[in-house]
Parts: sequence; C-alpha cells; structure tokens
Amino acid sequence: VSVIRTSAQLHEQTSNYQKAEVSYLNALRILREAKGEDNIATASLMGELGRIYTITQQYGKSDSLLQESLRKYRELGAEHSLSMARTLQRIGANYRELKEYNKAELALQNAIKLYEDILGASSPMLITALESLEEVYYRSGREEEGIAMRNRINRIRGIQETI
Repeated sequence: VSVIRTSAQLHEQTSNYQKAEVSYLNALRILREAKGEDNIATASLMGELGRIYTITQQYGKSDSLLQESLRKYRELGAEHSLSMARTLQRIGANYRELKEYNKAELALQNAIKLYEDILGASSPMLITALESLEEVYYRSGREEEGIAMRNRINRIRGIQETI
C-alpha cells in the first residue's frame, strides 16, 4: 500500500490527477481488504483521495470521502489529531468553492482550533487554513475580518503589518 500511495503522491505532484486517483483507489481497495474499514490508515487515504477530488473540482465525491474520513477519525478516537485538522480544512475548502461560506467558516475554524491546540497559535502550519478562512471572509463580503486574518497570517510569518 505504501508504494502505491507514494506513486499516487508523485502523480499528484506532477498534476497527473487521473493517475493519482487510480493509485489512491487501488491503495484504498488493498488496505480495506487487508485491514478492514475502521482504521486510521483508511481514513487518511480517504482524505488524500478527497483532496484529489477537490483539486479536480469533483466536490460531491470529495465531500462524501472527507465526511466519511472525519467520521472514522472520531470513531477511532483521533478527533484531536493533525489528520482530523487537515480533513476539516479540506472540507472547509470544498464549501468555500461551493460558496457555502457559513459551512466553510465553521469547518475552517474547527481546523484552526485543532491546529492551535496541537501545534500552538503561531505555528506556520496554520497559515494555509488561515488563508482559506481569509478568502471566505473576503468572498462573503466581510472585509474587516479578512484584513484581521491577513494581519494574523503576517504576524505568524514575521511580516510587519501593512494593511
């Protein structure tokens, strides 16, 4: 499974999303046959495949996989993990692209809270989730909140506030 997963990641890095999807699906099938449905590795692979579907704008497929991944993390007691935070972040990004800004904001805020709890409030790993939330604010006409989010991102990066 790890070789196939690595192959999928390489395909993803070269923007060959169709081959990445096939590789992730194969890895997921083999993992399910070997270990069953309810394990962290399956939840993780589902999240990675969900990312491919997000990138390729297949939001229905992505949301279904990501929600299932989220459910598995909760059932397996991994609700306070980086994997859970990444899954929430991906769900938020999906909702942002679907213009469901309230749902996007909630998912992203939950992801950010997990990142902060695990890594601290000034971790650079927060930046992508914060930028996604910033975009939600701007797209939904909440410019002041967007500016505040940009200032927070800049503080984490060590950049002087300019806005």
